[in-house]
Amino acid sequence: MTEAEARAWEAFVRAYAATSHVLERAADTRGGLPLGEHFLLVQIARGPETGVRPMDLADLSLLTRSGITRALDRLERDGLVERHECPSDKRGALVVLTAKGRHLLRRSAPSHIRAIAKHFAEPLTSHELTVITAAMERIADTAG
Repeated sequence: MTEAEARAWEAFVRAYAATSHVLERAADTRGGLPLGEHFLLVQIARGPETGVRPMDLADLSLLTRSGITRALDRLERDGLVERHECPSDKRGALVVLTAKGRHLLRRSAPSHIRAIAKHFAEPLTSHELTVITAAMERIADTAG
């Protein structure tokens, strides 16, 4: 590994840790949900109206498939999501937001988005955002 590669990796890890910690401290603005579970709700909300497969959520998150199952169990127990039988695969499930889950996201979105803007987007120029997005998407595509 070159010095530049090591510095880039360390900068990425520090930036991820710093922004994650700030956003975790703001959990009360997300209805008390941990950042990872809030991220899952956002991904479900952005998915098709019919629902999202748990394995697709695993691909979008930092959680393993068993971690997704446990997180979805908690979200379902809290009344934020429901699992429905997948019409094309009776063994599979689709996850959808409940009215309570949609309400929590609507209520938490403004402060959550402000925190992301302040601690992630605002320190960067438009060009830097474009470069970072392209680089992180390429890394995610090759790692996944």
